[in-house]
Amino acid sequence: MDEKQKLILKAINIKGTKFYHSDLQLRGFKNNLFGNICYYMALSISLLWVALLILNLVDFYHNCSITGIDDLCFYGDFFIFGNFEVNSVVFFILWLASTIWYSTWLVFQDEVQNWFRLPCVPKRADYIWIWVHDDEELLSSSSFKAVKLLRNLKKLLRIEGPPGRTTTVEVRNIVTTAGESFRYFNHEGSRFVLKDDQFEAPSIKLGTMYSEFHLLKSGLPSAVALERYEYIGPNIIPFSVDSVPTLIINEFFTWFYFYQWVMYTVWFWFSYLFVAAAEASVVLLSAVANIIVSWSNQRTVSKLTDCHSEVEVLRSGKWLSVSTTKLVPSDIIAITTGLKLPCDLVLLDGSAVCNESALTGESMPVQKVQCPNENRVYDSLQSGSRFTLFAGTTAKASEDNKPVLAVVTSTGINTSKGDLVSSILYPQKISFKYDEEFGVVVCILLCYGCVVFVLAIIFQNRSGLKGNWVTKWAYGIFTISQVLTPLLPVALKVGQIRSCQRLKKLGVITVNPSRIAICGKIKCFCFDKTGTLTVEGLTFLGVKQREYFEKESELESDLYLPNSNKLEKRVIEGLASCHSVAQFESTYVGNEVELQMFKSTGWVLNDREKVPILKDPTGKHVLRLIRKFDFDHELQTMSVIVKDQDNDLHIFCKGSFEKLKKLCKTQTLPSTYLKTAERFAFNGAYVLTLAYKRLETDKDISNLTRAEVEVKLEFLGLMIFRNELKPDTPKAMRDLQQGDITPIIITGDNANCAQYIARACSIIKPRQRVILGQLEGEQVSWRYFGEGVENSEIMTSREVLRKCNSTRKNLSNEHDFVLALTGNATLNALVERGYLELMIFQIRVYARMSPDSKVYIVKAYRAAGLIVGMCGDGGNDCGALRAAHAGIALSDAEASMVSPFTSKAKTCSSAVDLVREGRAALHTSFAVYKFLICYGQLFSMVKLCSFYYGVLMSLLGYIFVDAVAVLTLGYTMTMGGPKNILKKKRPTSSLLGSQMLVSVIGVIIINFFILITVVLLVTNSKNYVPWPSDLTTSKYWWYMSDNWESTALYLAFYLNFITSALVFSFGSHFRSFVLKNIYLVLNWLVLFVLTILLALLPPSSFTDAWHIASRKTNFPGTTQPVWRRYQAEGGSTSPAMSFALRLEIVMIIGVGLICLCFWQALFA
Repeated sequence: MDEKQKLILKAINIKGTKFYHSDLQLRGFKNNLFGNICYYMALSISLLWVALLILNLVDFYHNCSITGIDDLCFYGDFFIFGNFEVNSVVFFILWLASTIWYSTWLVFQDEVQNWFRLPCVPKRADYIWIWVHDDEELLSSSSFKAVKLLRNLKKLLRIEGPPGRTTTVEVRNIVTTAGESFRYFNHEGSRFVLKDDQFEAPSIKLGTMYSEFHLLKSGLPSAVALERYEYIGPNIIPFSVDSVPTLIINEFFTWFYFYQWVMYTVWFWFSYLFVAAAEASVVLLSAVANIIVSWSNQRTVSKLTDCHSEVEVLRSGKWLSVSTTKLVPSDIIAITTGLKLPCDLVLLDGSAVCNESALTGESMPVQKVQCPNENRVYDSLQSGSRFTLFAGTTAKASEDNKPVLAVVTSTGINTSKGDLVSSILYPQKISFKYDEEFGVVVCILLCYGCVVFVLAIIFQNRSGLKGNWVTKWAYGIFTISQVLTPLLPVALKVGQIRSCQRLKKLGVITVNPSRIAICGKIKCFCFDKTGTLTVEGLTFLGVKQREYFEKESELESDLYLPNSNKLEKRVIEGLASCHSVAQFESTYVGNEVELQMFKSTGWVLNDREKVPILKDPTGKHVLRLIRKFDFDHELQTMSVIVKDQDNDLHIFCKGSFEKLKKLCKTQTLPSTYLKTAERFAFNGAYVLTLAYKRLETDKDISNLTRAEVEVKLEFLGLMIFRNELKPDTPKAMRDLQQGDITPIIITGDNANCAQYIARACSIIKPRQRVILGQLEGEQVSWRYFGEGVENSEIMTSREVLRKCNSTRKNLSNEHDFVLALTGNATLNALVERGYLELMIFQIRVYARMSPDSKVYIVKAYRAAGLIVGMCGDGGNDCGALRAAHAGIALSDAEASMVSPFTSKAKTCSSAVDLVREGRAALHTSFAVYKFLICYGQLFSMVKLCSFYYGVLMSLLGYIFVDAVAVLTLGYTMTMGGPKNILKKKRPTSSLLGSQMLVSVIGVIIINFFILITVVLLVTNSKNYVPWPSDLTTSKYWWYMSDNWESTALYLAFYLNFITSALVFSFGSHFRSFVLKNIYLVLNWLVLFVLTILLALLPPSSFTDAWHIASRKTNFPGTTQPVWRRYQAEGGSTSPAMSFALRLEIVMIIGVGLICLCFWQALFA
């Protein structure tokens, strides 16, 4: 390919795009009339093959008769081709040609249409072929040489480099109102515009500082807004529900259905019409169900992306009513009550309360305030989230007496909602070990199938079976279709689907069932603390004022609430004013801590005025809120400037007790300040410090920086809150540890409180000591800490690392110490010096962590090779939930966009349920997989024996195998539930591992010996007369069941086959006892008893339907055509198979079945 035709864009470096890929390749193509004609002719040929195959089948079955089980429309009168031989050759040619044709389309499906277009450079193209790199994570990479060989072979055959997805999009031209024209295309929601001979994603920079947003208050000129709209496109997330024909094509045009087509066309042709129709119906019903689910999911996403309404926009100095689709960055819009926000915005004036549950799962309304006019860097996901209105959320309320204005920062796919929709539509690909090994298994089975195919032809010729070559080829294809059953790929999914249904009953909703199997391999589970391990609400116990510090008293004595009349005036004023609580209709909203603190005072807030007013319960004491510095995760503080009724200015500041220690004047701090605060924290209290200072009235308040405000403060007291554990938290943590899963706390709270919670719920064992790491200066210092630990010797990171060396890469809780970290700076220092990855297996508590740090920690565990779960409430841990392999949000929402799982029960016990079901899903999927593998292997043995002796099982026998046993047993196998308790062992995820191979190969060997023993027993019996296969014609196959051999093969095969479903369902460590799966047991019992009755009952119409040899067929004057010819050539007659022989067969099989049970019990 000419290099000029190939354009590589680094999408991750293009500002404003939402691609999750490292690079992009483009090729240009121009339309061509002759090419279009040829393309539609090629499409017509695809339909022609189907029409010709149907015509061949009509010829085959025309005027066929249906008189009974042995005459189910086997042949017609061949009114087109005249006879079977011509029809069979025509079918083979059509089958082969259509197989080659459709497989070619499948391999090049995204490029075929471009073959009929003219290649050109992208800037002149009518269509662009796009290749996007896929980021794929392989969990538990397989180490087998065959897998590595297949991996290298894929790389060798992959022309375009790493794995990716391709599509072709149309290039559009647009002429702007200014008369300029440009070309663009849309790909996965992003627009790419031709600029300077290359396509790039358009972006509009608004600035990075808060102060720069305030410069945009005057709005955009209408002409500039229109120019931007034409350049970056409408404010929509371009997604539409596929049409029904598209859904059908997307469902069926895959390798899975292609293989079914290849095999079932042979089944339909070769006198197997009704069985083929039954199995094809199951496949079609499954496909219809998938199409309906896809359509439903697309409708859900479409509703999510749909946001069309009118908003008030400031354009050219005038307020205009504008469609939300025409908003552009820098537009100023008015926020009104009930507005579903159409884009990401930053508040410039006023405040609003937003319901973010649809976006994050956070059930509590979130207050948003105007951004400060400061030269600070804006970060929408960190400190800037307080000022950011996210697309997709709803403005539940806004201030009535003044306009609430916001500036548009991003639109369309570049919004937070667009980001989440992109992650749903184009998620990172996660592959399990079995996904990679499945290709090797298919290759092995195909090779084995080819060997069986050749042997089938050889044995048919050896047995003297008469028939043309197409018939013998068809028998071989039948055998391959059973060795490599079309249901095999489904087997690795069915367990997850069933677990998904059970989880829903437990209140756990999943939007991505494929993640359930991953839960079965989770090694560590990270938990947020507040609202996750502990109850959502907090109880405000009171304030410990400075004068009570020197008294010797019980820990929680001398804690007073405002109504106790023992708190100083300044303390009460601080409690009433130092918060971000806002009015929402007739109540107050805000952070739970601040709500409890403010409500305890009984004061009234009126923030509808330009300057919010606070009044005490009597209405005599008034404070005006002049300025507020909202809580900052990094600084761990918030502060306010208030003016009292005497016009005196006061500063109140609250924050973590560690941070306030540095901000308060030393002489105002009690000597026991730190010790007292730590004692409260060590006992599980949430501790904040309240401080104060008076401000000179001549200060220019508007120009004061936060650093000037939050300095030289006077200590007022400690505010103590109690946050109790949820009742089921300790048991959930013990259950996880019992299952060899390490629970880890990641919280924004202090280390002392986090350590208390960790001990209270057994994350840290009573005998384990805790070593806390904290940044002091430029070095991380480590010391033992906990209640009663004083003056611990300081250790360096190198010394701690030496203690950890013996436990590296081991998350066991059996060690006598664990590590804890406090502060983002500590985490960053350990990362920079390379210590975190060496210590990570010993850390159990991460305290004072920001949302970004939570994400980094989860990714660090992933990078260490662990499969990670994350459980949180969907608030400030959204990023961590998305970063984990299995995130579960505790939310009232039906489903959370930030995680694949949502627990409506809002309990961390859901994490245990998730792991239990994940392990059960893996084990169930592998059980069904083993069942189908054994089905194919055992069936191939029976087929080879059949071809060797020139016999076949009866038609009803085949129906009871393919249409009854495979489908019903395969279904009921999935109905076994998980174990009630977790054990340390995890289910295997390897199709080629020793556990899997020993289990499957052992069962196959036992089945083989049973089969051979039964065959030898029958063929060496006293009255046995071999079936005269040389007198048989293969196309009249239904006569090939009237013999002893077919009865022996059927009984040995069927009883072993159905029992393998039972033994592979042994629960082992991961599923409940097999007898509790009543549906499977009843299913097996019915089929087993039915087969035993067939074997032992005297001849009747019931046994005759299966052609059981209990009735004589080779008797003098028989009407059976083969035996009649045999007798005519001098062959002897033979009796029916005796009851004693049939009983002996059943007993041999019974002994074998007991061996199967013991083998699987040992190696399941």
